[in-house]
Amino acid sequence: MADLKKGFLLGLVALVLVGCGDLEPQSEVVADNERAVSRDTYEGDWPFTADSGTLGCIDKAAYFDAGNETYALSGFSRAYSDSKGLGWLPVDPEQTFWLDNPDIAGAKISVGNMTSDALKLCDK
Repeated sequence: MADLKKGFLLGLVALVLVGCGDLEPQSEVVADNERAVSRDTYEGDWPFTADSGTLGCIDKAAYFDAGNETYALSGFSRAYSDSKGLGWLPVDPEQTFWLDNPDIAGAKISVGNMTSDALKLCDK
């Protein structure tokens, strides 16, 4: 009976350790590689219909989380999302989320500054 209890406890400890192992990297990414941004305080052109969101970077993949959807800010980011099954949407001209450039007919506001700012978060 003692061996059965010991085996059960060892199995339970192993299960807890394995289950908790997946949570740590996620919390580190959120704490270290994300930054809240808003239209009112962002330095640079604001390219999206959302008034605020979160810029982030994982493994050099830049993204913007608008709360209800997450958008890949580059082709590499989209490929990364696809390979990891993250479901990030592309920022492409068909997205109504991406604002038109009022100064250039047919063009969108550049996401270059946002992409650069997000990539800086990977360096932290």
